[in-house]
Amino acid sequence: LSSVALWGGRRYAESWNRAAIVASRETPFRLGPSEREDAIAVIKAGRKVRVIEAKGEWLRVPWPGGLSAFVRRQDVVEF
Repeated sequence: LSSVALWGGRRYAESWNRAAIVASRETPFRLGPSEREDAIAVIKAGRKVRVIEAKGEWLRVPWPGGLSAFVRRQDVVEF
């Protein structure tokens, strides 16, 4: 686990490699860490994902094609 804290109004991010399971019934995976970002997919509960970074309430997960998707932390169970 490595953490980076940036002060002066900049974002705080944690980088790590953790497993998680989608807990919400239908969870949108988004292009960026915001409800305003487009959803690239809706994932159903029970799917296992790998979390590679956290930004506040958002988690970044790898996506096919070398892309990343973002999911709200409250929609998954990390372990």
